[in-house]
Amino acid sequence: FLTLSTGNSYGLSDFYGIRDIIKNIVYVLLFRNEEQLAGATWFLRVIFLINIAYAINSYLINKILKNKKGKNIVHFIISVIFLMFGYYCSKHGRLLCWNLSTFFSSYILFELGYLISNINIKYKHISLIYVICLISFLLLSFISKINFVSLNINQYSNPISLICISLLGFIFTYSIAILIIRYSKKVVDLIV
Repeated sequence: FLTLSTGNSYGLSDFYGIRDIIKNIVYVLLFRNEEQLAGATWFLRVIFLINIAYAINSYLINKILKNKKGKNIVHFIISVIFLMFGYYCSKHGRLLCWNLSTFFSSYILFELGYLISNINIKYKHISLIYVICLISFLLLSFISKINFVSLNINQYSNPISLICISLLGFIFTYSIAILIIRYSKKVVDLIV
C-alpha cells in the first residue's frame, strides 16, 4: 500500500534527524526546496508569489482606474490570462522555475477567494448547511472521479474542472467549518 515511489506527492521519504528537519525547514522558507515536513510546502511558495503579484496588480490598477467594478473586471481578466498560460504549461509539461506554472494556474483561485470574501454569507438554518455539505461532497467526489487536479505539479484536466473542484472544495470546507463552530460551542457548554 505504501510502496509508491517516494516524493512530494505522497510525503514518503527517508527518516530525518533533527538537523535534517531544521535544514529542510530553512530551505523551504527560502524557497529552495519542497518537503512534506508538515504539509504541502509548495503551497507556501505559490501563495507568497500570488500575494506579491496581486499587490503589484492592485497598485497598478488603482493608479489607472477609479471605478471599483472596473478594477474587479481588470483583476479577473488578468486572472483568466494567467489561468490560460498556466493551462498551457500544464498541457505541455512545463513547470518553470519556482513553480511559476502553478502560480499562474492558482492566481484565479486567489481572485475568486477575494471576490467570495466580499460576499456576506449568512446561514439561518443549520439543516441547510448539512444539505450543502453533503451535496458539495457528493459533487466533489463525482467530479474528481472524471477530472483530476494536482496543483503541486500543475496538472489538471481543464481550467473549468480546476475552478469547479476548487469552489466545491471551498464550499465543503466552509460548511464543515460552520458545523464545527456551531457544535464546538455546545461541547464547550457541556464541559463548562
